[in-house]
Amino acid sequence: MDCRNNILVLILLMMVTGVSAQDRYVVYFTDKANNTYSLESPEEFLSDRSLSRRSRQGINLVEADLPVTESYLNTLRGLGIRPYYASKWLNAALIQVFPEELTAVESLPFVSGIELVANDPQLPTGGRVATPDDVTGTTDRGNIAHEWHGINRIHENRNFGAAMRIAVMDANFFNVNILPEFAHLFNNQQLIMAENIVNGNNDVYQGPYNHGTRVLSILAGMKGEEFIGIAPESEYMLFQTEDGPTENRVEEFNWTVAAEKADSAGADVITSSLGYSYGYSDPSMNYTYEDMDGQTTMISRAAKRAVETGMVVVSSAGNEGNSGWRFITAPADVENVLAVGAVASDSMRASFSSFGPTFDGRTKPDIVSLGVQTPQINHLGQVIGGNGTSFSAPVIAGFAALLWQEYPDLTNLELLDLIRNSGHLSGSPSNEYGYGIPNIQIVLGNEELHDNQPVIYPNPATDIIFWRGEIRYDEISIHNLQGQRLETRINISDNSIQVDHLPDGVYILTLVSGSSVEQIRFVKK
Repeated sequence: MDCRNNILVLILLMMVTGVSAQDRYVVYFTDKANNTYSLESPEEFLSDRSLSRRSRQGINLVEADLPVTESYLNTLRGLGIRPYYASKWLNAALIQVFPEELTAVESLPFVSGIELVANDPQLPTGGRVATPDDVTGTTDRGNIAHEWHGINRIHENRNFGAAMRIAVMDANFFNVNILPEFAHLFNNQQLIMAENIVNGNNDVYQGPYNHGTRVLSILAGMKGEEFIGIAPESEYMLFQTEDGPTENRVEEFNWTVAAEKADSAGADVITSSLGYSYGYSDPSMNYTYEDMDGQTTMISRAAKRAVETGMVVVSSAGNEGNSGWRFITAPADVENVLAVGAVASDSMRASFSSFGPTFDGRTKPDIVSLGVQTPQINHLGQVIGGNGTSFSAPVIAGFAALLWQEYPDLTNLELLDLIRNSGHLSGSPSNEYGYGIPNIQIVLGNEELHDNQPVIYPNPATDIIFWRGEIRYDEISIHNLQGQRLETRINISDNSIQVDHLPDGVYILTLVSGSSVEQIRFVKK
């Protein structure tokens, strides 16, 4: 039988058997009628820690907190359809069926709609890094992000985040379970949960991708004196939500499920170095800029709900600054999701960092942090540098966790305002830098801001000094203690000045605005 006959037989077999592939869909339900759970007994579906977080912030339980009605899921099972996961926030379930089975599902009286989220059956283990501009290389620099944000000062006060619980949404956390740099998480029972939402198991530690490992290391890694994460004593929940080497909207549903699990288990902070806009395997799933309004995409609706439960949600702004898209990606478009852009060590915006505003005109990103050669640990236990808003976001997530531990009575929204207002550009936020680089020194009040008096930080400094104040200065100069003028700049627009070229010592920063002159002493080390 020649090749042509083989092809003919195959075509005939497909026609006879009606071969088709199973696809994945999200089924939305009309209501939560006949629910076996009640808002009067929330302890049956939310942990004490989750309820306490709501109570501290005066947040009432709502219908969205109730699990999906179990009888609806049982009806699907009766049709031979397995609900992989259910989402209480979306009031929906993920199913995998042949297209010809959809009619029976659509006809159910409690089904309000069906959305295609993946054009294939569930994929094998793997994870496509959602931030393609990430690159790595060695780094011999200290962690200037710690200096910028005043994290070293918080650590000196013995605050390493021990009271906080952080959920990390990402791809694989390759080798985290065997690397000594993460051993303390296991030895001290700091790892509360690890779940592979993609494959429905607890194995998040397989390769080949190490994106999640690197993100987690910025928060929790420890390697002697060479490297310390921002919140190494916090508790962690690890969720793999990235679905294989393709890009489908099912990843947004995976993220939603993970966020709900984080909420139920009492997470304080969610950090997400993932972004969704265009580039889906099925182009019909691509979003447009008009969808970046914080309310349209599935993941943004879920992130909005996560904030409403009292959690702080930190998201990478996106790495689309050099692409035709340019703008932030979901869920960074949500109003009270803290969207983090990337800057280099000179405090200038990284070219890949996504721009704002949102489609409805809100300033984004909210703030920026180090996203070029950010120190981190890879799956081999090596300290390297990495580029991307993927790595500026966990810096701020850790910063937020430490700050919330300092001020536990704040609501999540009050904390967000505190972080934004501590940025060095808080007086003039932009759609490139947001409110700028936040610093704990301003928040803790070591140098209070009175009557527009400037505050400079970090102090001591190694590379760069920022100042925060409402006044736009005409001239900035640096003098040594002998009164010699070493440097002068005029018409400063970015509220920062490089000092890395100065020898170690004590200097005077002079800021001139009209007839007003402010002088502040600083240490270069």
